[in-house]
Amino acid sequence: VAFALLCVLNVITGMFVEAALLTAKNDRDDYFVRQVTELFREADIDGNGVVTWDEFVRILGTPDMREVFVQCDMDAAEIENLFKVLDVDRTGTVDIKEFTNGCNKLRGAAKSLDFILLSQETEKLLEGHAHLMLLLEQAGITQAAEHLEA
Repeated sequence: VAFALLCVLNVITGMFVEAALLTAKNDRDDYFVRQVTELFREADIDGNGVVTWDEFVRILGTPDMREVFVQCDMDAAEIENLFKVLDVDRTGTVDIKEFTNGCNKLRGAAKSLDFILLSQETEKLLEGHAHLMLLLEQAGITQAAEHLEA
């Protein structure tokens, strides 16, 4: 009976610990999103809802931005790549949604930045390939186009 009681108490304790850890993780995530949102607002000097490269560079030395770099496991050498990753629509500016979603995605596993950059570069290559295929077909060079597709 004592052993069974000990097992039940151990399971209950485990449930409480798991709930506490989950709550702590959610609190850290919420804090990070608030921090990144505030950082975006600081960077958006002209208040137009987007951050340019120049505005982004201005906030790089702030303690809040250094903390974001630490949480994303990044260093200063990756700054330009970070901006490219955050600029999902490739407009040269980053809006608040791109900024918060991008920073949040970069947290966690080692060098997510590299994988995101690779994905974006692959998309560019595929777009270029499709455009080249279209040009070849328009020029009547279907044999070359078929060879490239293979």
